[in-house]
Amino acid sequence: MTNKRPAVFLDRDGTLIVEHRDLGNPHLVQLEQDVVPALQLLQDAGFELIVVTNQSGIGRGHYRFLDYLMVQKRLMDLLAHYHITITTTYYCPHHPTHAKGHFRQTCHCRKPSPGMIEQGIREFDINRQRSWMVGDRLTDMGAAQSAGIPSILLLTGNGVHDAPHWPLVAPTLLVAVNQWILPSLHD
Repeated sequence: MTNKRPAVFLDRDGTLIVEHRDLGNPHLVQLEQDVVPALQLLQDAGFELIVVTNQSGIGRGHYRFLDYLMVQKRLMDLLAHYHITITTTYYCPHHPTHAKGHFRQTCHCRKPSPGMIEQGIREFDINRQRSWMVGDRLTDMGAAQSAGIPSILLLTGNGVHDAPHWPLVAPTLLVAVNQWILPSLHD
């Protein structure tokens, strides 16, 4: 039996917080429905909570890295109020065609590539077989598939458009946690 801990890899925009295209304003950060009780359940069950987020708005010049950090700090502050700790956050500022300068590249970190998930698995000695990815886009699902972990598509954010294309779909993070993630601990 392994002592490695499981993780839930979480997309940020449209999954943890309400989707705003190219969010660079911390005053617009608003938690998605049922995120707090869902994360509390996961944390209490021993899951590492790891955020993996594409942030090509940095590379495309729509907001600065400092703006990204301020949005991230606002999210962390909101969650800390409920005693929720995010293990770490990985972000990708690249885009293969629309970014500027050195940000214009095809990289291994931009979802649907699995780079951010793989980095989390390595750095935190994560049990891949007991971990999950939750997001609101098929790119999130693709990253999980490439990393060899199951994934759940939420109907929040952009998920409503991709729902017909994915087998595990939930209206909120709390439903995903109760319907699939927590029961998987007993398999």
